[in-house]
Amino acid sequence: MNQVLKKFYSLPGVKKSYALKFFVITFLGIHIPLIGLSIFLLVLPNQLDNLTIFWIVLGFTLIGTVVTLFILNYLIKPIQQADRALLQYIQDREVPKISIEGDDELVRLLNSMEKTIQKTEELIEQKDDLIYLLSHDFRAPLIKAKGVFELMREQSGHEIAIELAAKLALEMEDQLGLMESLLVLLQERSPELPPKLNSTDMEGLIKGIISDLQEKSVEKSLQIKLDIQEGSLVPIERDLIRQLIFNLLSNAVKFSRKDGVISIKGVVKNDSFSLQVKDDGIGFDPKFKDQFFQKFTTYRQAGTQGEKSTGLGLYISRKIAERHRAKIKAHSDGKDQGALFEVEFPLN
Repeated sequence: MNQVLKKFYSLPGVKKSYALKFFVITFLGIHIPLIGLSIFLLVLPNQLDNLTIFWIVLGFTLIGTVVTLFILNYLIKPIQQADRALLQYIQDREVPKISIEGDDELVRLLNSMEKTIQKTEELIEQKDDLIYLLSHDFRAPLIKAKGVFELMREQSGHEIAIELAAKLALEMEDQLGLMESLLVLLQERSPELPPKLNSTDMEGLIKGIISDLQEKSVEKSLQIKLDIQEGSLVPIERDLIRQLIFNLLSNAVKFSRKDGVISIKGVVKNDSFSLQVKDDGIGFDPKFKDQFFQKFTTYRQAGTQGEKSTGLGLYISRKIAERHRAKIKAHSDGKDQGALFEVEFPLN
């Protein structure tokens, strides 16, 4: 049967038109009852009563329906094959190999789809190579340079040299921060792939972040208050959420004045875990709160000691939150009124 269909589909006119294949099959299927009845009337003229004609038409209608469905099912097999291949690609990132004979629109479309996926994989490999380059070849010199400038600041006896070393160290730190943000952006997982969640102790995670920011907070004599509900275990991708919280807390440090207070509060609410990072720093105009989460936002503020902003941190935080089906929002009563950032993580 398959060989017969292949020969039929290779006929001139039908060969290059998927729509025409459907039309011919459905046309023949619709007319099978008429063809069957016509044959009976030619063979047995004037011998068929109304009831017999009814049963003949019904029988050929059923036969036509079955045959048409069988052939149409064969006709859509390439679509089913492509569907399975795409699902396999989404789940395992295995590049589909769709070997389909023919020269109609569907075959050309599926071949183009396969080539597009292969090209996409090549671009992903190039992106991974870029990430490797940024991670190893670019970051290392910046880290070394930052260390040298900090050493100069600590050991130099000249006031001007100390000031220059401090500025250069701060510049290196800004560049490293920008590079870290770009790396997270480049490494952003596909939204189609589900996150790999692990139950994580939020208090322990946040304490580690506070430790990483200790030098900056000590420079401003900041007091960081941590109040996380005991036993708060949240299903998250640890590395990504660590980056999110780090962004929020480093912003709080950046925009806090000397001797300021930063409060971090975490509490379980019904089926979610709410994390709040609050500072009493320079705040912001409430009408701009949504612009904070846009990529390369033009609404930027310098820190209280002139720290720069890349415009990427909160955008990346929003993307990470969305990946976890979490909600992130910002609030401030206005300039010099402090700021509150809240992230609500689902627990199921």
